[in-house]
Amino acid sequence: MRKMPIILLLIIFIGALPVSGESYFIVKDSYWEGYALVLGANNTFVIEARSSYSGILSDINATLKIYDFVGSDYTTSFSYSGSISQGQSLYMRFTVSVPANAYASHYKADLFLKFKANGVPQNQVIPLFITVQGSPRVVCSISGSVRPGWPATIYIEVENIGDGVARNVMVSLTPTSLGVQVTSPIDLGLMNPAESKRIQTEIYVADNVDEAVTITATVTWGAQVGAGGQYTTTQTLSASEVGPKGVSVFAKDIYLDPGVNNTVPLLVENEGDEWAYRVKMTIQTPPGVSVIGSNTFDLGDLGPGKLTMVPVNLSTLPQTSGPIQILASLQWLDAGGEERTSSSTLGFYVRVPIGPFLTALSDKRVLKPGVPESVVVYLKNDGNETAKNLRANLIASKDLAVLSETGVSLGDLEPGASKGISTLLYAPNMSYGSLILTIELNYLDEHDSTRTQAIPISFITESPKQPLLILIPLNNELKNDETNELCVKIKNEGGLAKDLRIELAFPSPEIGSIVGTGRAYIDSLDRGESALRNFTVYLSPNVYGAVQMIARLSYRDESGIDHMDVTTFGVRASGEPRIEVAHVSTVPTPIYPGDSNVRLVTLITNVGSYVAKDLRLNLTSLPSYVEPSYSGSDTFLIPALPPGQSMEVSFILKIKENARPGRYELKLVSKYGEAKLPLQIDEKASFELIELNASGRPRPGDRGVKLSLILRNGADVTANDAVIEIVTPYLIGTTSLAVGDVPARSNTSAIMEVDIDKQAPLQIPIDIKITWKQDGRSLSQTIKASLNLSGGGGIEIWEILIAIALPLIIILIFRGRLFDIFSRAHSEQGPS
Repeated sequence: MRKMPIILLLIIFIGALPVSGESYFIVKDSYWEGYALVLGANNTFVIEARSSYSGILSDINATLKIYDFVGSDYTTSFSYSGSISQGQSLYMRFTVSVPANAYASHYKADLFLKFKANGVPQNQVIPLFITVQGSPRVVCSISGSVRPGWPATIYIEVENIGDGVARNVMVSLTPTSLGVQVTSPIDLGLMNPAESKRIQTEIYVADNVDEAVTITATVTWGAQVGAGGQYTTTQTLSASEVGPKGVSVFAKDIYLDPGVNNTVPLLVENEGDEWAYRVKMTIQTPPGVSVIGSNTFDLGDLGPGKLTMVPVNLSTLPQTSGPIQILASLQWLDAGGEERTSSSTLGFYVRVPIGPFLTALSDKRVLKPGVPESVVVYLKNDGNETAKNLRANLIASKDLAVLSETGVSLGDLEPGASKGISTLLYAPNMSYGSLILTIELNYLDEHDSTRTQAIPISFITESPKQPLLILIPLNNELKNDETNELCVKIKNEGGLAKDLRIELAFPSPEIGSIVGTGRAYIDSLDRGESALRNFTVYLSPNVYGAVQMIARLSYRDESGIDHMDVTTFGVRASGEPRIEVAHVSTVPTPIYPGDSNVRLVTLITNVGSYVAKDLRLNLTSLPSYVEPSYSGSDTFLIPALPPGQSMEVSFILKIKENARPGRYELKLVSKYGEAKLPLQIDEKASFELIELNASGRPRPGDRGVKLSLILRNGADVTANDAVIEIVTPYLIGTTSLAVGDVPARSNTSAIMEVDIDKQAPLQIPIDIKITWKQDGRSLSQTIKASLNLSGGGGIEIWEILIAIALPLIIILIFRGRLFDIFSRAHSEQGPS
């Protein structure tokens, strides 16, 4: 004999999750934390990541990126500064702001991991699915064939046909046939939508199993949000023998007569290609049919393809009629001495007996529990003789009572005739399923022989109609941060509901609360009826969009059975957004006339109680010397701004040079109102050229020419650390000079020594650039001027004339003085 295996091997082929690079982490579970997911608010998404690395993983930083999360990608992060080793799990908690209009069943996401593996930086990417509106539904099927006395491999196909991620998927196998051993349960972990897994496992089938075995597979799973589920399927696997096909039996004649002994020839055949030794057949009959003599037949040995006939004497009771089934079991030894078995079900038909034969039927087959029912049972003679002195006895099964007479005499009933028996039946409230009323008939045939028939009539009890309660909020829009009167319509679309109690609650206290008890009572509610009940509800300020409410219902049905249901319904939280300006700044700071790209930075805050959608901000009331730097730089669009949140908004402006210093108020206009923005334009130093002189009459090519200039600061502010620079290609030398601070309404001067280029024109264009610092900013101003030169390098004609005239004048003057001297001397020497 073959040894029966003691240990069953389970091999599960599950593909590893795709990752980037080497796999260090495996995602074991992922789910939303809390009883329910709240749209339009922050929720916590938990990912259990288990280390599959043989070393130490440390300094773990995780980023969860959800793709196309209502129009844009969403990113959130988690960090862990500790370390984990192989087999340890790290529960990563991510705060996710779920949009109010996140209506998709699930979203794709990636988990980006950066960490150190034994001190070496590594990274890994794990793809995920995140359920929002969807729910998983897992089904399975079993395939394969088994061989009695041997281990067998079967395959389990598991598929998530729902639109949400299934968690903790578990497959349990239960054999419903004797002689079958299985290994159970099988843990499949996470299954994404549309994902399927094929599981291979071994079972053991005992030697005495024939034809087929039946196995029940039960799949249970959880959900990332909401409740999980269960799926059960029972499937039959065929059992096939190795070696000879085996010995089979079949009937040559299928008709039997009632009330007599019938000889039935059964044909037994060896359909295999090996000898079958010590063949034995055992017959098992149903009630009303018996085997005359022994029900076991020894057939000896059968060669391949040999056929033998076995006559079997069957006795049938007179009241037996219609189809019956007889079980024929075969046993033999194969060529290897192994015991083989097979069984066949043989069908026969018992003919309607000669003489009277009565049939019965009732005018109704469904009874209502707890209510007496009038039933008429009709008896008909389908035989060919009269049934004389007919008497009927009504025998009720358990959970069924006959409230009228249980015995009735009906006289004679001719062939083809029928008579009715009126009775009153009662099934208690707690009775369900099938009930039997047996009609026991006693009568005489035409030969005055007593005949007896027992005809069972089946009744089923009508299941009490379960109440089906539906809650409908009549005012389904509630104001947040306010107390609201919520009117709920309770409608019953099922059976009668008594002693109905309703209790409302929110999934979490952060959403809102019920003011008062939150309970209501209804005495009874029949099918089609409805009632209105009012509740006082408060919604939190930051709640908006769809809000789920939980209703707990307790009631009693018409059979007195208590029920407890939990249902949900949704209302819409609305409010009024209100936009305020929390802070205003400018870049640069301060700003002066002439600034061309001033960034006006504004912190916008929604201080209302509802999300501001399509918030378009327009900057208006600009002074005439302030304008947008480019088209559209004075407007900004925010798609959505939840209550209590802020966003930085920038406008790019241009300040004209002639702008007057001062404080101005701009208007920020949106469909939710307007706000005032302050804009401060400060005065900056302003210079004008008072004087520009050059020493001598400089000419092109002159060297060491001294330039002197005087500048005046005409503004009411001081220019600090001022530097004067002369910019022209025709002058080289000292062209830049620091003059220090230039106070308001004061002059400053500078003297520079330069060389003039030989190719310089007689009028040199000069840019006088003044740079200075003012309130931390570096400013500059350029003044256009020119420097006139003398023409050419030769002597001018007027210079020649002066050179000639000057000695003559000197001589004339000198001679005149000599004449005066001689004249005075001569007069002094006159006659004495």
